[in-house]
Amino acid sequence: MHSTTKEQILDDYHELVKSGRPNVFQHMTEVELEKRKEFLNLTPKRLKLLAESKGFMEDVADELIEIFYDKLMNTDELKGIIQEHTTVDRLGKTFKMYCGSLATDQVDMEYVNYRMKIGNVHNRVRLLPSWYIAANQLIMEFFIRKIMEKYAARDLERGIELVTAISALINLDTQIIMESYIAIYIKDRMRVQEEIKQVQHKLVGSGEMLAATAQQTSSSASEMFYATEKVYNDAQNVEESSENIMKHATAGERIIDQTFDTMEQIENFFESVQQKIAKLSDSSNQIESIIEFIQKISKMTNILALNAAIEASRAGGEHGRSFMVVANEVKKLADDTSKALTEISDLVQISQADVQDVVNSLQGTTSLVEAGTSHASEARSSFQDILKAISASLASIKQVTSDIKNLETVSEEMRDAASNVAGMAAELAELSREINRRINQA
Repeated sequence: MHSTTKEQILDDYHELVKSGRPNVFQHMTEVELEKRKEFLNLTPKRLKLLAESKGFMEDVADELIEIFYDKLMNTDELKGIIQEHTTVDRLGKTFKMYCGSLATDQVDMEYVNYRMKIGNVHNRVRLLPSWYIAANQLIMEFFIRKIMEKYAARDLERGIELVTAISALINLDTQIIMESYIAIYIKDRMRVQEEIKQVQHKLVGSGEMLAATAQQTSSSASEMFYATEKVYNDAQNVEESSENIMKHATAGERIIDQTFDTMEQIENFFESVQQKIAKLSDSSNQIESIIEFIQKISKMTNILALNAAIEASRAGGEHGRSFMVVANEVKKLADDTSKALTEISDLVQISQADVQDVVNSLQGTTSLVEAGTSHASEARSSFQDILKAISASLASIKQVTSDIKNLETVSEEMRDAASNVAGMAAELAELSREINRRINQA
């Protein structure tokens, strides 16, 4: 704030305070009223003339009301006042009563008080003095015209006296009502002046307190800025750490995916082995069936060899011996075949037992592989959830980092603003003390 501006404010305020001193207007007394009547030539004779014209003035009042309110309702500002505070009918009755009160020879303090009340009402409904004066001019013009229409031809002197009397009385009314406006205005100004003094005393204390608070706020804002800057740096570090965690988690997800794929391949391999072992078991069963069939043939061959030996003994001679040799060879072949088949059968049974053991082992291994595959699937699903959570957390951290950066910017601006406020508060405190000194001098 420049010194010239400060001095101008103080000078203007000082003049405002001085203009509100309570010696501007004094309420009218009986002595003052008589002086006004004398100055306006409102003599008892003229007042008596007004009182004698009461019937005439009441007769023309309705026409005046019609003309007057036609003017009012065609003026937006006045129409608004009427619609807000009263009605045309009610105001018409009041206006007719006022017109009747002009025909009087009793212009005393009761008369003055009635006019003061009118002024108070006008002030309360915020009717500007300019509109009141304009309305009085219309009333005066109307009565002058009506009086001259009645008396110009038959009693001009009486007409002039009546015009002079009513003009003087309306002038007195204008003075009284305008002084009512002024009295209210001065009363309000005095009240405002007293309130200003009270506020000013508080302002001095508040200004000094504000200066101290602003200084403290400036210090706090600086501390907040540095604290926010540190939080921002920490948030950036957290963001970088979260990004590294995200990278490791993504790599872990790839490894779990590979593990899951490998487990699926192992599971498929074991299924294939199981199928082949099942085929091998079927083949072993078929071999056993064939062995049983061959054993039956071997037994039948033994029986045939025995029969051949019997027939050879019966035949005798060289043919019998040859047939016996063949029968013995056939029997030997049958015995060897039976023995070999027994060994093969034993081996097949051993093989089947081994196959069954393998099948049992494969079934257990398959269960483990299936469980491993299921666990790998669950692990992959869980890891995907973890990745989503980390991704969401990283997004939140980035948003928080951005918000903290914005907060850091705001804190810096607030620190600068607080510093400026502290300076202005100190000037305001000094200005308040200076205003207070001038008020006390006034």
